[in-house]
Amino acid sequence: MTTPRILVTAIVLLAAVAVARSAPSTPSDSPAPKKPIADKSLDAVQGTWERVVTRADGVKLGRVVKLTNGNKESVAYYDADDQLVRRHTATISVSRKQGIRYFTYSNLEVTDGADRGQKFPGPSSYVYKVQGDTFLEIYGLDDDDKPLQILVWKKVVTEPKSEPPV
Repeated sequence: MTTPRILVTAIVLLAAVAVARSAPSTPSDSPAPKKPIADKSLDAVQGTWERVVTRADGVKLGRVVKLTNGNKESVAYYDADDQLVRRHTATISVSRKQGIRYFTYSNLEVTDGADRGQKFPGPSSYVYKVQGDTFLEIYGLDDDDKPLQILVWKKVVTEPKSEPPV
């Protein structure tokens, strides 16, 4: 997906959040809302995702790798020399409210790096969208004091290892 298409997708998602947040709450005599689509959505975020961190001039500063397995996530940060500088693990869940997808993490613990041993019980959430091999994390929609931040991850596809010829 090209960068302009990612930005258009993010803008459409932001508009949907704004509309959903301004919508009136469901009256108590309405039918119960549909059950969360957690199982299907949780499947969509499984696997290994990567994003490259660069300066404004394009110089690579490092990369971040996210590994999601079931309701557990590990996020590793590497510097420009591909040396591990930080890793944390967390428990995750996904939900949908008024058509908006939320990714929630809790019980975050730093397992490698200078902050090793620090724990953040949470929970904390962000809006997300998975589209093909792209995972968007969108922060700052629920807090006017925080800047809007969109992180773009790409799915890591590993080629099956071929057996050496016999």
